[in-house]
Amino acid sequence: MNLKNNQQGIGLGEIMIFMAALCGLLTIYLPTFLNPPVDPTLLASAQADLKVLTQSVNRLEKETGILAGYPGANPCINDMEFGNLSDCRLGLACTDGRYPGWKGPYLGNIPKDPWGHNYYMDNDFYVGDGTIQRVIGSMGPNGVQDYGPQSDDIYVVLCSSQAGGA
Repeated sequence: MNLKNNQQGIGLGEIMIFMAALCGLLTIYLPTFLNPPVDPTLLASAQADLKVLTQSVNRLEKETGILAGYPGANPCINDMEFGNLSDCRLGLACTDGRYPGWKGPYLGNIPKDPWGHNYYMDNDFYVGDGTIQRVIGSMGPNGVQDYGPQSDDIYVVLCSSQAGGA
C-alpha cells in the first residue's frame, strides 16, 4: 500500500498521548462507577434505624451493667461479631442467661437495613490507626462488611480502644 507524504499512519507518540489521556479520565470517573453515591433517603433511613438500635444497646447496658455481647477483659471490645442482632448472646431480643437484671426484650422488631441486609455488631472493628471500635452498623449498598476509606458501611461507634489497651 502506497501512502502519500501527508497520509501517514498513527505514530507511537500519538498512541501514548491517547493512552495517557484515557488513563487520566479513568482515574477521575472510575471511582464514581465503582462506588456510586448512596441515595440520601436510604442513608437517612439506615441512620435512623442505627439510632434506635444504639438506644437499645445503651438501655441493655444501663439495666444490666453489661455491654451487648459481654466483652472479655477489655471493657469495650472482644473478637465476637454478630451478623444477626436477634442472637441471644447480644441480649437485645432475648437473653442467654448472662445478663443479670435483664428486663428485655430491648428490641421488638429487628429491622433489615434499607438494602435488605441484617444490621451487624462488630466488637473489634479495626479503624487502621491502632484503634479498635465496637460498632453497630449496616453493610451499606454493596452488602459486604468491609473497612477503610472505600467502605460503604454505615455504622455508629459504641466505644473505642487502642489495640492492646483498655
